[in-house]
Amino acid sequence: MSNKTFYPLPGWILAKPYISEDQTFKSIKEEAGYAQKSEVLACGESYKDDHGNLRECPCEAGDIILHQYAQDDYELGFDKFRAIKFYQVIAKLK
Repeated sequence: MSNKTFYPLPGWILAKPYISEDQTFKSIKEEAGYAQKSEVLACGESYKDDHGNLRECPCEAGDIILHQYAQDDYELGFDKFRAIKFYQVIAKLK
């Protein structure tokens, strides 16, 4: 099996659920509220929205972001990923 790399399409962010040292994955799944934390793996390119405005990615790979609840969660093997649109990002954590 060859190694494959995923690159998000324009307007999308590929991230994985962020689990701090004092949390378990079970407690993360129970946080099905409005906002979630994720670690950014890759950002898609900028794109023009319906109004012709250029939208750029609000974060970079490696950032921890707070975003609206991501309904698009995927599992590949033992890894979990989230697909997040640019406009769903609420904040970057420092």
